[in-house]
Amino acid sequence: ELHFQQVSHLHRTHHHAEGLHAELALAHVELAGRDHMTGAPLEDHWNGKQTALVAELYASSVSLHTPDGELSGLEGASYLLQAYATAFPDFRLTVHEMISERDKVVVRYTFTGTHSGPLAGIPATGKQVSVPNGTLIFRLTDSKVSEGHCLWDKYGLLQQLGVLASGAPAGT
Repeated sequence: ELHFQQVSHLHRTHHHAEGLHAELALAHVELAGRDHMTGAPLEDHWNGKQTALVAELYASSVSLHTPDGELSGLEGASYLLQAYATAFPDFRLTVHEMISERDKVVVRYTFTGTHSGPLAGIPATGKQVSVPNGTLIFRLTDSKVSEGHCLWDKYGLLQQLGVLASGAPAGT
């Protein structure tokens, strides 16, 4: 398992050897702008539940596409964190992979926590959940998230909370 501070950046080149030096120089500039997205501020924001970092990490016009719906602006980014921090005060995102290329950062993670507060009308169940293989795909503009596709197994989460029957095939 990787923690945010331990993640290394990957940069692939698709150019011939003569363009390698220019590509590496460009990669250095791109990675410098993304370092704050992959280091302590991102970990502090999610695992430290610090909504004050929203303006540092997200563009004011950010658009977030999630299983819970579309969220926009800094208010939307704050709402996403607050909703899950309220429902799962002890939640933790454990990063397994992080890949950066050009203006994109992709993260694969596991979400764990105890359902101690309401979530979308579901009262607290006290159940511990583990939702593996969550994926975040961030597009960065001026070193801030301008668009995010946040994917997680909402069906599996609802099964673990006991809201949906587990083991039943879809459509039955």
